[in-house]
Amino acid sequence: MTNQFFYYIFVIIIYLASFLFYVTCSHGLGHKAEYLQLRRFIPCAILAVLPMYLVNESLLSPQYLLSFLVGVSWITAYPLFYYLTYHKISSDFGFHLDTVFGLYIIGWLISLKLLVQAFNIFPSITLSLISIMEYLLLALPLFQASYYLLYGTCVSTGAVTMIFETYTNEVIEYFKSMPLAIRIGTPILNIALLAGFLYFNLTLETSITAPLLPNLAIIIAVTLFLTYYLWNTKKVFSSVPVLLNWSWMLKTILSKQNHIKQTLPNV
Repeated sequence: MTNQFFYYIFVIIIYLASFLFYVTCSHGLGHKAEYLQLRRFIPCAILAVLPMYLVNESLLSPQYLLSFLVGVSWITAYPLFYYLTYHKISSDFGFHLDTVFGLYIIGWLISLKLLVQAFNIFPSITLSLISIMEYLLLALPLFQASYYLLYGTCVSTGAVTMIFETYTNEVIEYFKSMPLAIRIGTPILNIALLAGFLYFNLTLETSITAPLLPNLAIIIAVTLFLTYYLWNTKKVFSSVPVLLNWSWMLKTILSKQNHIKQTLPNV
């Protein structure tokens, strides 16, 4: 059982770390923007830890640390690589919504796991699906890191456009031209990551027995709120820069396909 004091300390740590990272990897922020995010990150940090606090789960349990890993990767990846790419030539940028998205993802994933275990909702199947989802969520920040290491620049709309417009044979040839270590290491790394998520989420015992009904009600409310706020296309989801790049390209491709379908009968 974890002392309640450590939950409070952990909230303060992730709150300060998130804000300091945001300020460090931004340029041209005014005091108004800084004060706004100083307040905005408070509920985000609280919701990241609140579900575990309500059931008194260990902050160091690997299955929950994996959720923190996914969230932290979203907080850091795009702002960090954008800063490394453009901090010498751009004087005005900031990415507070990446931090909001990352902190909310932590609370959302942990809430899902706790509810599955508390209500015993087909745990093997449900936790496997959550594990796959965590792996996919981590894959995009890892892709951004790989792209920066290869090309020395962050993922942009132009890069995403190039990816979507590249033919499958070209992708295969490009992959074959890479060093053997990368060709072997990439699939092994991905398999190992997915296996790790599945292993820790499915095999570790939980100390949850019968949480108080009010606590479960709060976790359910948090899960519903975060589900709506994270994945509603008019909320945070549509404002995270890297997601904007991908969603814009998908819309472009779909619009081109629709245009082709509409014009083909007239040819």
